[in-house]
Amino acid sequence: MKSPRTRRSACLPLVVLLTALVVAGCDRGRLPKPAASPTTTQAAAAAPETLPEPTLEDNPLHRDIRLPPMHCELPQVDSNAASQQRFVQAAIDCLNDSWLPVLRAAGALTAWAGAERPALRIIDRLGLLDCAGEQVQPTDSQAFYCAGSIFWPTEGRGGVWIPDRGNWTAREAYRAHTLFVVMHEYGHHVQELTGIERRADLDKSVTGWDSESGLRTSRRAEQQAQCLGGVATAAAKLGGTVSPREADYMIAVQEMVAEERIHGTAASSLRWSEAGYHSASTSSCNTWTAPPSEVE
Repeated sequence: MKSPRTRRSACLPLVVLLTALVVAGCDRGRLPKPAASPTTTQAAAAAPETLPEPTLEDNPLHRDIRLPPMHCELPQVDSNAASQQRFVQAAIDCLNDSWLPVLRAAGALTAWAGAERPALRIIDRLGLLDCAGEQVQPTDSQAFYCAGSIFWPTEGRGGVWIPDRGNWTAREAYRAHTLFVVMHEYGHHVQELTGIERRADLDKSVTGWDSESGLRTSRRAEQQAQCLGGVATAAAKLGGTVSPREADYMIAVQEMVAEERIHGTAASSLRWSEAGYHSASTSSCNTWTAPPSEVE
């Protein structure tokens, strides 16, 4: 996640083993604005509706929440900016329709979340800003989530090199890879909706965003988003949105992400992606109780 004080400290560097470039995505965390102090009368009036805030470890998201089979007709996608926008928006809409009802039914949505549906911010020209007011370049290869929006730099994302995994066409590989990136970023939105994003940011504001504790918190958040991406991949396979072959590929290439302090090792990235994929349940995604060795 991104510290308000530093630029791009949280984004996944998308280099892979010299030539391969695989993006698991990233999350630019932000601290919520402090609320104005309520009067005694206001506080008393609000008290009956105040809910206890779940901890990171005991969040309702870590119950056995399963997505229904995800059946969505997604368009083709290539490096063209308009094509990327159509595909990513269709994928977000599909994920909204899958995630929101089950999170609501499980009582996992919190009062602190913003908009239920994330906005798509296409970065296709200079001068556009992220949620922290920093300029984003269209040539950036990193999609990222920030304060209720998924930011998508079309030029950089269009040039991502996808590693060859058997008898795949470039278009097939690019589609499968791009879909998992959207699923990962939507995983950060799930964290936002369930209060995990807020609690993690608050914890890092206390321990220090760049401290070892703060970096470990960032890794736990990123690995959880990988796991939630795996859960969504399983649902997409069951519903026919992707074929079993595509789903297996989407998970397998996670072993090729770059190793970096904020996002963790390729081994951890693959481990948590597989955990969500094979279980198809959010109960497998509680990175907050995992030993440090599993989120390195």
